[in-house]
Amino acid sequence: MKKFVLAIFMAVCVSGMHAQTKDVDTVNINVEAPSEELSDSTGATDSNSSKKAKIEKKTSKDNLEEMASLLRQFNAIAMANQQEKTDYSKIYFPVEGKGKFWRRHHIVQQMALSLMGGGDNDSDEDDGSPVSNLSDEDYTNQQEKYDGKPNFGFSVDLSFLFIPGVIEGDNLRINKFGAGYSLGLVAAFDKQEHYGVSCDFLLKLGAETGYAHKMGIGMDLLFGTGKSGGMSYDVPDNLKDDDDIYAESYSSWCLKYGTQLWVRSSLLSSGINNTNVRLFIRYVYSKNPNPETERYEGGTTINNWMEESWQVGIELCYEF
Repeated sequence: MKKFVLAIFMAVCVSGMHAQTKDVDTVNINVEAPSEELSDSTGATDSNSSKKAKIEKKTSKDNLEEMASLLRQFNAIAMANQQEKTDYSKIYFPVEGKGKFWRRHHIVQQMALSLMGGGDNDSDEDDGSPVSNLSDEDYTNQQEKYDGKPNFGFSVDLSFLFIPGVIEGDNLRINKFGAGYSLGLVAAFDKQEHYGVSCDFLLKLGAETGYAHKMGIGMDLLFGTGKSGGMSYDVPDNLKDDDDIYAESYSSWCLKYGTQLWVRSSLLSSGINNTNVRLFIRYVYSKNPNPETERYEGGTTINNWMEESWQVGIELCYEF
């Protein structure tokens, strides 16, 4: 019981242990002889006093050694617990499925909802496109009214995550890096002030590390189709000022591909079981399905297609 109490005391007050150790000089233990023996002679009394002093000195020394020993034990237990928490080479899951592939992988279904914001731009705008080559200052001012506006939206992800491991008995021990790969789908929708609503329907092939760890990171390759927007400008041959330019937004279905990078940390938590919170950045390139310029009687139509889309957002991922 004495050791148990001292161990609890040191766990709670370990920061003050050194100060307390310095303050301990002696531990008074009263050892009294029976009254008959004490009354026998003065020599007997002196002998008992000497024994009492020796016992006090020995007890004080033993107490300090015992406390130091308990402190070492406490530190050893704390280190063992810490090592056990960070020993990612011993994470087990039940073996499921049939066949070698399914039995040697921990398979997780994930559904994620995210909010995002970003912007679209014409990647050829600075590379000699008809828009950049148009020298009329009024037209440039007209174009700036529509370009560079932010967009906001949301996306839904559904994926299957495969974490390889080694079978040990009835359990699967996953690799210590928590590395795996995933297959899935992404459906994203966003709205821009002038282009309206655009959408992406993309297949996702990803790789990640840090599953069941305090921190994880992953990258996904995206490929599919969707609807993106642009602005068309009807520019008369006899242009005098920007009031003569007719601007109109349009959208078209097109081929899309891109990538996204995400990171997860235990510092971000939703408080919901089987969920984690991620931060991501996504890049999608939309192939232009329209010609850059088209002639009409008395002028030229310039299609300013928004080829590149950047999105950043926060994602709530649920595993089941």
